[in-house]
Amino acid sequence: MQKDSFAIDPDPRLDAVLQRLFNFYPVAIDLKTDRILRLLARFDNPHLKLPPVIHVAGTNGKGSVIAFIRAMCEAAGLKCHVLTSPHLVRFNERIVVASKDIETEALLKVLARCEEANAQEPITFFELTTVAPMLAFTETPADVCILETGMGGRFDATNVVPQPLATAITMISYDHMQYLGDTLAKIAFEKAGIMKRGVPCITGYQTPQAIAEGVPDVFDAEAQKAGAQWLAAERDWKIENNIFTYGDFSFEFPPLALKGAHQLENAGVALVTLHTVKDTLKISETAMREGLQKAQWRGRLQKLTHGPLVNALDGESELWLDGAHNDSGAATLAAQFEKWKNEDDKPLHIIMGMVMGKEKEVFLRQVLPYAETLTMIDVPENSKSMKAAELADAAKQCDFTKPVYVRTAEDCIGVHNKKGRIMICGSLYLAGAILRDNA
Repeated sequence: MQKDSFAIDPDPRLDAVLQRLFNFYPVAIDLKTDRILRLLARFDNPHLKLPPVIHVAGTNGKGSVIAFIRAMCEAAGLKCHVLTSPHLVRFNERIVVASKDIETEALLKVLARCEEANAQEPITFFELTTVAPMLAFTETPADVCILETGMGGRFDATNVVPQPLATAITMISYDHMQYLGDTLAKIAFEKAGIMKRGVPCITGYQTPQAIAEGVPDVFDAEAQKAGAQWLAAERDWKIENNIFTYGDFSFEFPPLALKGAHQLENAGVALVTLHTVKDTLKISETAMREGLQKAQWRGRLQKLTHGPLVNALDGESELWLDGAHNDSGAATLAAQFEKWKNEDDKPLHIIMGMVMGKEKEVFLRQVLPYAETLTMIDVPENSKSMKAAELADAAKQCDFTKPVYVRTAEDCIGVHNKKGRIMICGSLYLAGAILRDNA
């Protein structure tokens, strides 16, 4: 049986179950909803009995938007069910029941119930592990349920909730093109499949390329078709000079818990979403402010402070981690690198690993101008990892003339200068592998 970090978990009991489920269906991704609806029906349709649902899609920023929404709701005293993917270290991270990561014993039991009810019929790993939390969510009271799409939206397993309280779509970028389409307009069309009649849909800031390629036009057309209330960044809400404005509502951002200038935009999506449902979820401005300052989302511009890799550094060096892996993720990193350069111009050393199917040259060209050195590594314990040597060749093809090293994940630090910043990036799976030993 092939192990894969898509499902791997450090708990051997849970890992054995996840690996079996991962290998149960011959295709990891098969975008349909008939299989999940069949299994949900065997549990009397728990997806129809959830607390008020906020459904979030998009390419980049989904997790951060959800982290902000959850933190603001919890600051208001609300209990949250949350479903996200993928996990970084423990599978339990994906499933938050009443504001707490699901316990392993409870997770094992609900997965066993779903596997038994499925009765060996075809179903994907993601579909079955979407039914399991929905079942768990209906058996523990909470005030709100926040669902993240796994991929796309229109035929995503999470898109079985017929009437969410609100939907949100973050930045559209190139990712999963073999499933969602080879243009930003096609990808936006799939993401817009979560729009529902009479339900507000908040869309985030889009790149100039996405605007030029007609992403807003797709949102407009799909909102009209679905009968959804579409609230677009810049048109219906905006952020200027750290001030968020939506209609008569104005809000000055406090210092955000999540790092990076782009997090203002993600926080904006979260603020609009909660403001549109204020009659259902009573969240004060005080709770909003507190939540924005407390939100947590690991693996996104995260500074590592302990573990073997940190211990291997000179005391004047910094080690950072980010799961960025596509063009807009690279743009976000490049913006942060520019900010650092203007602040203190410390040497920047990039350590990078990617999985197959990602556009490595597109990513590299945006971050290379800031790098003093590159170190390429395989993503540990991932059968879909690009080879480090292939990434090194790609950097040279992009005319990077500074030092490029090929190393293992365990031996990726020692090649760097004694002072500077080190950024590990290129894959959420790599971020998870690093955090397992350096959390």
